[in-house]
Amino acid sequence: MEIAVKDVFLLKKLLKKTGTKLQILHKKGLPFVLFRYRRHKCFLVGIGLALLCLLLMSQFLWEIEIKGNYQITDEQFLTYLESQNISNGVWISNVDCEWLEEQIRNDYPDIAWVSARIEGTRLIFDIQELKTGKDSEAITSKEGSDEQESLPQQSTDLIASQDGIIRSIVTRNGTPLVKAGDEVKKGDVLISGCNELFDDYGTVTGYEYCQAEGDIWIVFEETYQDSIAVAYEKKNFTDKKRAAIRIAFPEKTLTMGRTKHIFEHYQIFTENKQLKIGKRIVFPIYIQTQSIQEIVLENAIHTEEEIQQIAKDHFALYSKKMEKKGFQILDKDGKIKVNEKQVLVTGTIQFTYLETERGTTPVRTLDVEEGLEQNGIDADTNGDSS
Repeated sequence: MEIAVKDVFLLKKLLKKTGTKLQILHKKGLPFVLFRYRRHKCFLVGIGLALLCLLLMSQFLWEIEIKGNYQITDEQFLTYLESQNISNGVWISNVDCEWLEEQIRNDYPDIAWVSARIEGTRLIFDIQELKTGKDSEAITSKEGSDEQESLPQQSTDLIASQDGIIRSIVTRNGTPLVKAGDEVKKGDVLISGCNELFDDYGTVTGYEYCQAEGDIWIVFEETYQDSIAVAYEKKNFTDKKRAAIRIAFPEKTLTMGRTKHIFEHYQIFTENKQLKIGKRIVFPIYIQTQSIQEIVLENAIHTEEEIQQIAKDHFALYSKKMEKKGFQILDKDGKIKVNEKQVLVTGTIQFTYLETERGTTPVRTLDVEEGLEQNGIDADTNGDSS
Protein backbone atom coordinates (compact mmCIF):
# COMPACT_ATOMS: atom_id res chain seq x y z
CA MET A 1 0.00 0.00 0.00
CA GLU A 2 0.99 3.66 -0.41
CA ILE A 3 0.44 6.07 2.42
CA ALA A 4 1.43 9.60 3.30
CA VAL A 5 4.20 10.18 5.86
CA LYS A 6 1.88 11.87 8.35
CA ASP A 7 -0.52 8.90 8.22
CA VAL A 8 2.16 6.40 9.19
CA PHE A 9 2.00 7.60 12.79
CA LEU A 10 -1.79 7.12 12.84
CA LEU A 11 -1.28 3.39 12.23
CA LYS A 12 0.57 2.86 15.53
CA LYS A 13 -2.48 1.84 17.62
CA LEU A 14 -3.98 -0.22 14.78
CA LEU A 15 -0.74 -2.16 14.29
CA LYS A 16 -0.50 -2.85 18.03
CA LYS A 17 -4.08 -4.15 18.32
CA THR A 18 -3.83 -6.41 15.27
CA GLY A 19 -0.29 -7.59 15.94
CA THR A 20 0.77 -6.46 12.49
CA LYS A 21 4.28 -5.34 11.56
CA LEU A 22 4.91 -2.47 9.16
CA GLN A 23 7.77 -2.76 6.68
CA ILE A 24 8.75 0.27 4.55
CA LEU A 25 9.75 -0.82 1.06
CA HIS A 26 10.29 2.53 -0.64
CA LYS A 27 10.21 6.22 0.22
CA LYS A 28 9.21 8.82 -2.38
CA GLY A 29 9.27 12.61 -2.25
CA LEU A 30 11.65 15.60 -2.28
CA PRO A 31 12.53 15.44 1.43
CA PHE A 32 13.75 11.83 1.05
CA VAL A 33 15.72 12.69 -2.10
CA LEU A 34 17.47 15.57 -0.37
CA PHE A 35 18.19 13.36 2.65
CA ARG A 36 19.54 10.60 0.39
CA TYR A 37 21.98 12.99 -1.30
CA ARG A 38 22.82 15.00 1.81
CA ARG A 39 26.48 13.97 1.58
CA HIS A 40 26.79 14.70 -2.14
CA LYS A 41 28.15 18.23 -2.02
CA CYS A 42 28.20 18.63 -5.80
CA PHE A 43 24.47 17.98 -5.90
CA LEU A 44 23.76 20.73 -3.37
CA VAL A 45 26.18 23.08 -5.12
CA GLY A 46 24.42 22.35 -8.43
CA ILE A 47 21.04 23.22 -6.95
CA GLY A 48 22.46 26.46 -5.57
CA LEU A 49 24.06 27.39 -8.90
CA ALA A 50 20.80 26.62 -10.75
CA LEU A 51 18.83 28.91 -8.42
CA LEU A 52 21.50 31.60 -8.72
CA CYS A 53 21.41 31.32 -12.52
CA LEU A 54 17.62 31.52 -12.48
CA LEU A 55 17.76 34.63 -10.28
CA LEU A 56 20.38 36.24 -12.52
CA MET A 57 18.49 35.50 -15.76
CA SER A 58 15.31 37.01 -14.30
CA GLN A 59 17.07 40.39 -14.06
CA PHE A 60 17.23 40.74 -17.85
CA LEU A 61 14.61 41.61 -20.44
CA TRP A 62 13.86 38.62 -22.68
CA GLU A 63 10.62 39.41 -24.49
CA ILE A 64 9.01 42.56 -25.95
CA GLU A 65 5.28 42.40 -26.73
CA ILE A 66 3.46 45.11 -28.69
CA LYS A 67 -0.33 45.42 -28.68
CA GLY A 68 -2.67 47.72 -30.60
CA ASN A 69 -0.30 48.76 -33.40
CA TYR A 70 -1.68 48.73 -36.96
CA GLN A 71 0.02 51.50 -38.93
CA ILE A 72 3.40 50.93 -37.27
CA THR A 73 4.69 47.40 -37.77
CA ASP A 74 6.36 45.36 -35.04
CA GLU A 75 9.67 45.45 -36.96
CA GLN A 76 9.61 49.25 -37.18
CA PHE A 77 8.76 49.59 -33.50
CA LEU A 78 11.48 47.14 -32.42
CA THR A 79 14.04 48.99 -34.57
CA TYR A 80 13.03 52.23 -32.87
CA LEU A 81 13.41 50.62 -29.44
CA GLU A 82 16.91 49.44 -30.37
CA SER A 83 17.81 53.06 -31.19
CA GLN A 84 16.71 53.85 -27.61
CA ASN A 85 18.95 51.02 -26.30
CA ILE A 86 15.95 48.81 -25.48
CA SER A 87 16.22 45.22 -26.73
CA ASN A 88 16.28 41.65 -25.49
CA GLY A 89 19.10 41.08 -23.01
CA VAL A 90 19.22 44.52 -21.37
CA TRP A 91 18.97 44.96 -17.62
CA ILE A 92 15.39 45.45 -16.50
CA SER A 93 16.56 48.12 -14.05
CA ASN A 94 17.76 50.20 -17.02
CA VAL A 95 14.27 50.34 -18.58
CA ASP A 96 12.44 53.53 -17.57
CA CYS A 97 8.84 53.02 -18.69
CA GLU A 98 7.67 56.59 -18.02
CA TRP A 99 10.57 58.10 -19.98
CA LEU A 100 10.01 55.58 -22.78
CA GLU A 101 6.31 56.47 -23.03
CA GLU A 102 7.14 60.17 -23.35
CA GLN A 103 9.78 59.52 -26.04
CA ILE A 104 7.36 57.41 -28.09
CA ARG A 105 4.64 60.08 -27.94
CA ASN A 106 7.12 62.74 -29.06
CA ASP A 107 8.62 60.69 -31.91
CA TYR A 108 5.33 59.21 -33.18
CA PRO A 109 2.61 61.88 -33.58
CA ASP A 110 0.22 59.20 -34.92
CA ILE A 111 0.21 57.49 -31.52
CA ALA A 112 -2.50 58.99 -29.33
CA TRP A 113 -1.78 56.92 -26.22
CA VAL A 114 0.89 54.45 -25.15
CA SER A 115 1.49 52.49 -21.98
CA ALA A 116 4.65 50.54 -21.14
CA ARG A 117 4.91 48.09 -18.28
CA ILE A 118 7.22 45.30 -17.14
CA GLU A 119 5.83 41.93 -16.13
CA GLY A 120 8.55 39.56 -14.99
CA THR A 121 11.08 39.49 -17.83
CA ARG A 122 8.61 40.87 -20.39
CA LEU A 123 8.18 44.47 -21.59
CA ILE A 124 4.62 45.06 -22.79
CA PHE A 125 3.42 48.03 -24.84
CA ASP A 126 -0.26 48.95 -25.22
CA ILE A 127 -0.68 51.40 -28.10
CA GLN A 128 -3.66 53.37 -29.39
CA GLU A 129 -3.12 55.04 -32.76
CA LEU A 130 -4.88 58.05 -34.19
CA LYS A 131 -7.30 57.10 -36.94
CA THR A 132 -6.79 60.33 -38.84
CA GLY A 133 -5.62 61.31 -42.27
CA LYS A 134 -2.66 63.49 -43.09
CA ASP A 135 -1.88 66.45 -40.92
CA SER A 136 -4.09 69.37 -41.78
CA GLU A 137 -2.63 72.67 -42.85
CA ALA A 138 -3.29 76.06 -41.31
CA ILE A 139 -6.16 78.15 -42.62
CA THR A 140 -5.41 81.76 -43.27
CA SER A 141 -8.10 84.35 -43.71
CA LYS A 142 -8.43 86.59 -46.78
CA GLU A 143 -5.55 88.91 -47.54
CA GLY A 144 -5.82 92.05 -45.46
CA SER A 145 -7.69 90.37 -42.58
CA ASP A 146 -6.40 91.01 -39.09
CA GLU A 147 -7.35 87.55 -37.73
CA GLN A 148 -6.07 84.11 -38.63
CA GLU A 149 -7.70 80.79 -37.96
CA SER A 150 -5.87 77.46 -37.76
CA LEU A 151 -7.14 74.04 -38.71
CA PRO A 152 -6.40 71.51 -35.94
CA GLN A 153 -4.42 68.44 -36.90
CA GLN A 154 -7.29 66.18 -35.84
CA SER A 155 -9.80 67.88 -38.17
CA THR A 156 -10.86 65.01 -40.43
CA ASP A 157 -13.87 63.74 -42.36
CA LEU A 158 -15.42 60.30 -42.20
CA ILE A 159 -15.38 59.00 -45.78
CA ALA A 160 -16.57 55.86 -47.54
CA SER A 161 -13.85 53.26 -48.00
CA GLN A 162 -15.87 51.50 -50.75
CA ASP A 163 -19.15 51.60 -52.65
CA GLY A 164 -22.31 50.74 -50.71
CA ILE A 165 -25.61 51.87 -49.21
CA ILE A 166 -25.97 53.66 -45.87
CA ARG A 167 -27.78 51.33 -43.46
CA SER A 168 -27.79 53.68 -40.47
CA ILE A 169 -25.96 56.81 -39.37
CA VAL A 170 -25.60 58.44 -35.95
CA THR A 171 -23.56 61.66 -35.83
CA ARG A 172 -21.76 62.65 -32.64
CA ASN A 173 -19.52 65.38 -34.01
CA GLY A 174 -19.39 67.14 -37.37
CA THR A 175 -21.94 67.70 -40.14
CA PRO A 176 -23.65 64.64 -41.71
CA LEU A 177 -23.84 64.78 -45.52
CA VAL A 178 -25.75 61.52 -46.08
CA LYS A 179 -28.75 59.74 -44.59
CA ALA A 180 -29.93 56.14 -44.26
CA GLY A 181 -30.72 54.62 -47.65
CA ASP A 182 -28.32 56.83 -49.64
CA GLU A 183 -25.99 55.16 -52.13
CA VAL A 184 -22.37 56.23 -51.73
CA LYS A 185 -19.20 55.76 -53.74
CA LYS A 186 -15.68 55.16 -52.52
CA GLY A 187 -14.19 58.43 -51.29
CA ASP A 188 -17.51 60.21 -50.65
CA VAL A 189 -17.60 62.35 -47.49
CA LEU A 190 -20.14 60.94 -45.04
CA ILE A 191 -19.61 63.21 -42.04
CA SER A 192 -17.72 66.44 -42.58
CA GLY A 193 -15.31 67.82 -40.00
CA CYS A 194 -16.32 71.35 -41.06
CA ASN A 195 -19.30 72.94 -39.29
CA GLU A 196 -20.89 76.06 -40.75
CA LEU A 197 -21.50 79.05 -38.43
CA PHE A 198 -24.61 81.18 -39.12
CA ASP A 199 -25.78 84.61 -38.03
CA ASP A 200 -29.33 85.59 -37.06
CA TYR A 201 -30.30 85.90 -40.73
CA GLY A 202 -29.14 82.36 -41.61
CA THR A 203 -26.03 83.57 -43.45
CA VAL A 204 -22.81 81.59 -43.18
CA THR A 205 -20.34 83.74 -41.27
CA GLY A 206 -17.51 81.25 -40.77
CA TYR A 207 -16.44 77.67 -40.28
CA GLU A 208 -15.53 75.62 -37.24
CA TYR A 209 -13.33 72.55 -37.71
CA CYS A 210 -13.40 69.38 -35.67
CA GLN A 211 -12.79 65.65 -35.87
CA ALA A 212 -15.84 64.03 -37.39
CA GLU A 213 -17.26 61.30 -35.16
CA GLY A 214 -20.21 58.98 -35.65
CA ASP A 215 -21.45 55.44 -36.20
CA ILE A 216 -22.07 54.78 -39.89
CA TRP A 217 -23.07 51.28 -40.97
CA ILE A 218 -22.69 50.60 -44.69
CA VAL A 219 -24.08 47.63 -46.63
CA PHE A 220 -22.32 46.28 -49.71
CA GLU A 221 -22.34 43.12 -51.79
CA GLU A 222 -19.42 41.00 -52.86
CA THR A 223 -19.20 38.06 -55.26
CA TYR A 224 -17.97 34.81 -53.75
CA GLN A 225 -16.26 32.14 -55.86
CA ASP A 226 -14.71 28.83 -54.88
CA SER A 227 -13.62 25.74 -56.79
CA ILE A 228 -13.06 22.25 -55.42
CA ALA A 229 -11.30 19.56 -57.45
CA VAL A 230 -13.24 16.29 -57.60
CA ALA A 231 -10.11 14.14 -57.97
CA TYR A 232 -7.32 14.52 -55.45
CA GLU A 233 -4.29 12.74 -54.04
CA LYS A 234 -5.09 11.14 -50.71
CA LYS A 235 -2.31 11.18 -48.10
CA ASN A 236 -1.71 7.93 -46.22
CA PHE A 237 0.79 8.16 -43.37
CA THR A 238 3.21 5.29 -42.83
CA ASP A 239 5.04 4.28 -39.66
CA LYS A 240 8.36 5.63 -40.98
CA LYS A 241 9.37 8.97 -39.52
CA ARG A 242 12.30 11.01 -38.30
CA ALA A 243 12.29 13.29 -35.29
CA ALA A 244 14.65 15.80 -33.73
CA ILE A 245 14.65 18.22 -30.82
CA ARG A 246 16.50 21.53 -31.08
CA ILE A 247 17.34 23.73 -28.13
CA ALA A 248 18.02 27.23 -29.41
CA PHE A 249 20.04 29.70 -27.33
CA PRO A 250 20.72 33.32 -28.42
CA GLU A 251 23.96 32.35 -30.19
CA LYS A 252 23.95 28.57 -30.35
CA THR A 253 21.65 25.67 -31.20
CA LEU A 254 21.85 22.12 -29.87
CA THR A 255 20.24 19.33 -31.90
CA MET A 256 19.25 15.90 -30.60
CA GLY A 257 18.03 13.34 -33.10
CA ARG A 258 18.14 13.42 -36.90
CA THR A 259 15.89 14.65 -39.68
CA LYS A 260 17.75 13.29 -42.73
CA HIS A 261 15.55 10.98 -44.77
CA ILE A 262 14.98 9.50 -48.21
CA PHE A 263 11.20 9.84 -48.22
CA GLU A 264 9.74 10.73 -51.62
CA HIS A 265 6.67 12.31 -50.03
CA TYR A 266 6.52 13.50 -46.47
CA GLN A 267 4.98 16.01 -44.11
CA ILE A 268 6.76 18.08 -41.50
CA PHE A 269 5.26 18.83 -38.08
CA THR A 270 7.00 21.56 -36.08
CA GLU A 271 6.29 22.88 -32.59
CA ASN A 272 8.10 25.78 -30.92
CA LYS A 273 8.02 26.51 -27.21
CA GLN A 274 9.81 29.22 -25.25
CA LEU A 275 11.16 28.32 -21.86
CA LYS A 276 9.20 30.21 -19.22
CA ILE A 277 8.11 30.07 -15.62
CA GLY A 278 4.46 31.01 -15.40
CA LYS A 279 3.39 33.85 -17.70
CA ARG A 280 5.71 36.61 -16.58
CA ILE A 281 9.19 35.10 -16.44
CA VAL A 282 10.48 34.05 -19.87
CA PHE A 283 13.96 33.09 -21.01
CA PRO A 284 15.74 33.35 -24.40
CA ILE A 285 15.69 29.57 -24.80
CA TYR A 286 13.46 27.92 -27.39
CA ILE A 287 12.70 24.22 -27.64
CA GLN A 288 11.73 23.12 -31.15
CA THR A 289 10.29 19.69 -31.82
CA GLN A 290 10.36 18.63 -35.47
CA SER A 291 8.87 15.43 -36.82
CA ILE A 292 9.04 14.27 -40.46
CA GLN A 293 6.62 11.48 -41.37
CA GLU A 294 6.47 9.61 -44.66
CA ILE A 295 3.26 9.67 -46.67
CA VAL A 296 2.07 7.58 -49.61
CA LEU A 297 -0.09 9.34 -52.19
CA GLU A 298 -3.14 7.58 -53.59
CA ASN A 299 -5.48 8.82 -56.32
CA ALA A 300 -9.00 9.25 -54.95
CA ILE A 301 -12.30 11.03 -55.64
CA HIS A 302 -14.17 13.21 -53.14
CA THR A 303 -17.59 11.99 -52.10
CA GLU A 304 -20.57 14.34 -52.09
CA GLU A 305 -20.38 14.64 -48.29
CA GLU A 306 -16.68 15.48 -48.44
CA ILE A 307 -17.26 18.18 -51.06
CA GLN A 308 -19.99 19.76 -48.94
CA GLN A 309 -17.74 19.72 -45.90
CA ILE A 310 -14.81 21.23 -47.85
CA ALA A 311 -17.08 23.97 -49.23
CA LYS A 312 -18.29 24.74 -45.68
CA ASP A 313 -14.71 24.85 -44.38
CA HIS A 314 -13.62 27.19 -47.20
CA PHE A 315 -16.57 29.50 -46.58
CA ALA A 316 -15.94 29.48 -42.81
CA LEU A 317 -12.31 30.48 -43.43
CA TYR A 318 -13.42 33.24 -45.81
CA SER A 319 -16.00 34.49 -43.29
CA LYS A 320 -13.39 34.53 -40.53
CA LYS A 321 -11.04 36.64 -42.66
CA MET A 322 -13.84 39.11 -43.42
CA GLU A 323 -14.84 39.30 -39.75
CA LYS A 324 -11.27 40.20 -38.84
CA LYS A 325 -11.61 43.16 -41.21
CA GLY A 326 -14.77 44.25 -39.38
CA PHE A 327 -17.34 42.93 -41.88
CA GLN A 328 -20.50 41.15 -40.73
CA ILE A 329 -22.52 38.85 -43.01
CA LEU A 330 -26.16 39.89 -43.47
CA ASP A 331 -27.29 37.55 -46.25
CA LYS A 332 -25.84 35.06 -48.73
CA ASP A 333 -27.06 33.38 -51.90
CA GLY A 334 -25.02 30.73 -53.71
CA LYS A 335 -25.14 28.12 -56.45
CA ILE A 336 -23.19 24.92 -56.96
CA LYS A 337 -22.19 23.62 -60.40
CA VAL A 338 -20.65 20.16 -60.77
CA ASN A 339 -18.68 18.81 -63.71
CA GLU A 340 -16.27 15.92 -64.17
CA LYS A 341 -13.21 17.78 -62.93
CA GLN A 342 -14.34 20.28 -60.34
CA VAL A 343 -17.16 21.74 -58.30
CA LEU A 344 -17.79 25.48 -58.71
CA VAL A 345 -19.40 27.44 -55.88
CA THR A 346 -20.54 30.95 -56.82
CA GLY A 347 -22.78 33.41 -55.05
CA THR A 348 -23.34 36.87 -53.65
CA ILE A 349 -22.74 37.81 -50.03
CA GLN A 350 -24.14 40.93 -48.40
CA PHE A 351 -21.95 42.50 -45.74
CA THR A 352 -22.31 45.39 -43.32
CA TYR A 353 -19.49 47.21 -41.56
CA LEU A 354 -18.84 50.22 -39.37
CA GLU A 355 -17.05 52.86 -41.43
CA THR A 356 -13.86 54.28 -39.87
CA GLU A 357 -12.02 55.56 -42.95
CA ARG A 358 -10.86 59.16 -42.59
CA GLY A 359 -9.69 61.90 -44.87
CA THR A 360 -8.32 65.40 -44.42
CA THR A 361 -10.99 68.07 -44.02
CA PRO A 362 -10.71 70.48 -47.00
CA VAL A 363 -10.21 74.13 -46.20
CA ARG A 364 -13.22 76.37 -46.90
CA THR A 365 -13.14 80.17 -47.16
CA LEU A 366 -15.94 82.74 -47.26
CA ASP A 367 -16.43 84.33 -50.68
CA VAL A 368 -18.13 87.71 -49.96
CA GLU A 369 -17.74 90.18 -52.83
CA GLU A 370 -17.82 93.93 -52.36
CA GLY A 371 -21.35 95.33 -52.55
CA LEU A 372 -22.96 91.88 -52.36
CA GLU A 373 -26.43 92.05 -50.80
CA GLN A 374 -27.21 89.44 -48.19
CA ASN A 375 -30.89 89.09 -47.21
CA GLY A 376 -31.67 92.54 -48.61
CA ILE A 377 -28.82 94.30 -46.77
CA ASP A 378 -25.82 95.68 -48.63
CA ALA A 379 -22.87 93.97 -47.01
CA ASP A 380 -20.45 96.73 -48.11
CA THR A 381 -22.42 99.76 -46.88
CA ASN A 382 -23.34 98.38 -43.46
CA GLY A 383 -27.01 99.23 -44.12
CA ASP A 384 -26.37 102.87 -45.15
CA SER A 385 -28.30 103.47 -48.43
CA SER A 386 -27.06 107.03 -48.94
